[in-house]
Amino acid sequence: MGLMYQPKWLLVGALFVSSTACILIPSVAVQFGSIGVIICRVIQGLAHGFIFPSVHNILGQWVPASERSRLILLAYSGTQFSSILTKLVFRSISESWAGWPAIFYLFGGLGYAWIILWINCGYNTPAEHGTITEEERSYIQNSLGVNEKNQATRTPWKAIFTSLPVWAIVVAYLGQTWGASILLNETPKYIDRVMKYDMKSDRLLSVAPNIAVFVLSFSFCFISDYMINGMGVSRTFARKFFTTIGMTVPLIGLIPQGFVPEETTILSIILLLIAVGSSAATCSGSFANIMDLSPKFSGIIMGITNCTANFFSIGTPFAVHLIVNDM
Repeated sequence: MGLMYQPKWLLVGALFVSSTACILIPSVAVQFGSIGVIICRVIQGLAHGFIFPSVHNILGQWVPASERSRLILLAYSGTQFSSILTKLVFRSISESWAGWPAIFYLFGGLGYAWIILWINCGYNTPAEHGTITEEERSYIQNSLGVNEKNQATRTPWKAIFTSLPVWAIVVAYLGQTWGASILLNETPKYIDRVMKYDMKSDRLLSVAPNIAVFVLSFSFCFISDYMINGMGVSRTFARKFFTTIGMTVPLIGLIPQGFVPEETTILSIILLLIAVGSSAATCSGSFANIMDLSPKFSGIIMGITNCTANFFSIGTPFAVHLIVNDM
């Protein structure tokens, strides 16, 4: 859809719908109760489905191949930063004179502010931008192999759906999303209910997993780009290397959790941070590889990948509930 309708405006529409639904939640909660809130959240989720593909579509037109890992990570780092910020200020706002509705008004208002900024500063491609230099524009376009002839090609749906590398990314991203869901949502429950330590009661500790991902993501992406640009490592090897780290090292933190004695809670938390933090390596692996395959159609591949991964991740809490009976 980003190729048919400009991704800049898809982002505007998605954020507008999401921000509006966010602002309406307090009123809807009073008028319609939990059903109304659920409907608003579903609307937000549907709107958010446009965000990652649209962002990838735009990045595919802007990010030079030599800077791909770190610039992609920079663009998406806001997801972790917002989680950190939300957890730190959420309780303070809800306990203040403004009350819990202020949280939704604040974040909805920030969404509107971003829309205004994006409309005035965002561009789909370097060719549309009116203030960058010709040297910058040429550098980006030459890096991506952009020319007038290849701008009007049709979407190669058959090639995408029959591509083994595309499906390899889908499987890798599915595994990463499933694992992240367990690490960020279910492991803290384990520490709370089995290890008898409530991480949520400690505000700083509750954001520690997000901080670990935020910090290590930048470390991994700079190392990845250095390996490719400074050490002569092939981009394919770098993507496989960091995907492997992001998929296997978390096992070091996840598997031993079941054998940690109850009195060593700190060890469980350390293992959790190792697992969550190392999973950030996939940002420089399979996540960045989407754009390696096709900068122009990266939004479509991202949409397929993100949709598949999130669809199956819905089953994460159900799977945990079926397997674990004493949590």
